[in-house]
This record gives sequence, structure tokens and C-alpha cells, in this order.
Amino acid sequence: MKRLSVVVLLSVVASCAHTVEEPAYRVVKRVGDSIELRVYEPALQAEVIATGDRDNSANTAFRILFNYITGENQRAQDIAMTAPVAQQPNNADTWRVAFYMPQQFSRADVPQPTDSRVTIKRVPSRKVAVLRFSGRHSDSNFNSHAERLRGYLRKKAIAFQEPPIFAYYDPPFQLWFLRRNEVMYVLP
Repeated sequence: MKRLSVVVLLSVVASCAHTVEEPAYRVVKRVGDSIELRVYEPALQAEVIATGDRDNSANTAFRILFNYITGENQRAQDIAMTAPVAQQPNNADTWRVAFYMPQQFSRADVPQPTDSRVTIKRVPSRKVAVLRFSGRHSDSNFNSHAERLRGYLRKKAIAFQEPPIFAYYDPPFQLWFLRRNEVMYVLP
């Protein structure tokens, strides 16, 4: 019982500590408790393209992006962490990993990276289908949920663009069953 109390306490602390900014969106339609159609406002993101499988690419790119937001930029300025961290297959052996920039920044005033592997991009307003789920950041977990969302979109004859975007919102120390993960498809 004592061990369970410690686990619950750590989860509550992790959840409270994880109040970070997310890209602005509005929900257009909700299906059940896990699928949403959203419209995102334009946003800036810092991204890195890394080679390898999803897990290794994510780790490599995350470190590069984390260095950028913790002062490895032309102003040596810290930038607040946001959520989610987004991953998308770029081609057969590379992944695009992105951090969203806080909304306070415009393209003109966002700190410029000193590492050439980091690029700043403006993401236009877009409509997205999203499936929210918990669990580990495993390929099988992401792929099964991507297939579930893909099946829903096909059943409803909703056009979507491949490949999916995988998004995770919680720090790695968050208990797996409390994690917020999402798979997204951009809708044309």
C-alpha cells in the first residue's frame, strides 16, 4: 500500500508540473471520448530531421531541439518548453521531430538556432483528425492507433494525408498509463 501511495503522489506531482503551452486549436467535432476533428491556428515550430528508426530519431532530435530551447541560439535565450513533441516519418529512414514555439514569438522575433540541423518553420492553419490514447511510446502502440484512426476516416469517407503525425505531451517520467499521446492526420 505504501508503494502505491508513492506512485500516486509522483504521478500527481508530474501532472501538476506539466502545465505547458500547447498550440491553439478549436474542436470542430468530437466522436466518443478519443477522436476529435480540430482546426489549429498558424504556429511556429523548430524541427530537426533525424536518421534511423522512430525511437532513435526521436532521442537524437529531442536532444538537438532541447539544446536550442535551452540557449543554443543566437540570443543565448531560454525558450519555454511546449507540448506536444511531434514526430512524422519523412521518408523510409528519416523522421521529422518538432517542438512548437510559444505563441509569444513571431517569425521575425523567434531566436535563430546556431545549430544548422534546427530549422524554424511556419505551420499554416490546418484541419486535423486526432485520436487520443495513453500508454508507452512504442511503435506498436502508435501504429495500432494510427490504423484505428485511419479506419475511422475511411469509414466516414473523410480524405486525409499520409503519413500520420505522432504527438506526445508528457515527460518520460510520467507513468505510462497516465500519458497523453495522439496520432493525427492532416485533412485537406
